[in-house]
Amino acid sequence: MNDKIDNIIREFEDHALTKSYSPHIPLQKCKELGPKIEPMEDNQKLQDAVLTLHHITMRTLTDTPILKIVENHVRKAYIYSNYQSGYRESQNFRNLLESSE
Repeated sequence: MNDKIDNIIREFEDHALTKSYSPHIPLQKCKELGPKIEPMEDNQKLQDAVLTLHHITMRTLTDTPILKIVENHVRKAYIYSNYQSGYRESQNFRNLLESSE
């Protein structure tokens, strides 16, 4: 890798900067690091899609017993829930995945 890429990786891996799950890295700081950045505010359609997904996900994680959602690019997903027995995969969702194969 070249020095520019190494520097970008080093900065984003810096635990002092990203030690929580919700770090805010200002746009100007990101631009100074060098990656190509396009603010989503410049694209109203993209901003609406990203914020809609964010709000749906946050409501799901705060208003339901769901603890984790993982989905890939071909719509295969696992949803982990908190039931009486603790942290386990939802059987209904597993059935849904198996029926879609």
